[in-house]
Amino acid sequence: MTMAMNSDALDDAFTVDQWAAWPLRVPLRKPYRSAKGTLSSLPMLHTSVRTREGVVGHSVIFVPSAALADAVVAVVAGLRSELGDVGRTAFGHAALIRKRLGAWGGGGVGASAASALELALVEACSQHRRLSVASLLGLDAKPLATYGGIAQGEVEETVQEAQRLVQAGHRALKLKLGHNTVEQDIEALAAVREAVTQDIRLMVDFNQSLSVQEAIRRGKALERFDLVWMEEPVPAADLEGHAAVASSLSTCLQSGENWWSARQIARAIELHACDAVMLDPAKLGIQAWLEAAEAARAAKVPVSSHLSPHLCAQLLCATDAAGWLEWTDWWKPFVGATPVSDGRVIPSDAPVAWDDDALCRYRVTG
Repeated sequence: MTMAMNSDALDDAFTVDQWAAWPLRVPLRKPYRSAKGTLSSLPMLHTSVRTREGVVGHSVIFVPSAALADAVVAVVAGLRSELGDVGRTAFGHAALIRKRLGAWGGGGVGASAASALELALVEACSQHRRLSVASLLGLDAKPLATYGGIAQGEVEETVQEAQRLVQAGHRALKLKLGHNTVEQDIEALAAVREAVTQDIRLMVDFNQSLSVQEAIRRGKALERFDLVWMEEPVPAADLEGHAAVASSLSTCLQSGENWWSARQIARAIELHACDAVMLDPAKLGIQAWLEAAEAARAAKVPVSSHLSPHLCAQLLCATDAAGWLEWTDWWKPFVGATPVSDGRVIPSDAPVAWDDDALCRYRVTG
């Protein structure tokens, strides 16, 4: 286990001179469908910090809608003076903002603002030290198993996307399910299973779209596919419902991308609300991500990541119980591609090279 972190690097104190955020809109090759709805473009949020020491740090996170991105921007504008003229560590600045947010900062817009600040400040520290985030945290890089995601679509379209991802080097695929009927879910999954070789692992994601009873019914119908996991079938906040589904199925139940604190994740593990946990740094920040990973390790629960593959590849080095890295090319305009080889990603050993032109080009103005 390599949870001991480089305290010297984490103790770097910065005085924040500028903290700002802007909404981004990133075009997609085609609309992205899931049980949640359809995205015609990606709403994202760019957060930037500049320190008195002349160090700049960036973070880009996915947000569910343009309206929520605008709300985070407003929170940042309202809170940036709270950082004052004081030097603090990355975690210290983020903790202050969470404290100022009080009970309203436990999840949603406020938590996203604090996490985005923390990510940007850790990234500034990474740039200052000329170390990758993993090295900054004292973690050993290692190859990580990854998978490609497939949005909902017509069966032929789903199969084509599966074949494209396998051709690109993926050895595991995750399908967005939650169609109107279980028969449609089975049809999509069976078509992909037939189209790719048997060594390609399959997962499914229902994006919180089912009742507990329906999740159990569909989960049992899909057990014959020997899935790696069934993800978030019921609303994320319903830990008891998750536990009921998990206890009823032989398939691994994956959840966590919509949980907002290490405490909530530890509670979910305690309630057996998941067999594996998925962590999102855009919601947790980095310190809570590491705390949640440690809680999962202690309970022998595998840890996988949600989005932000350039960053999560670094953070997944924090646990020997690393599960899977969620691969996506959504961050490619800003940080370049995350290469996949034979189903694995090797974390970069260098700080992120941000594309400043792309950060400006996709900014929503007006």
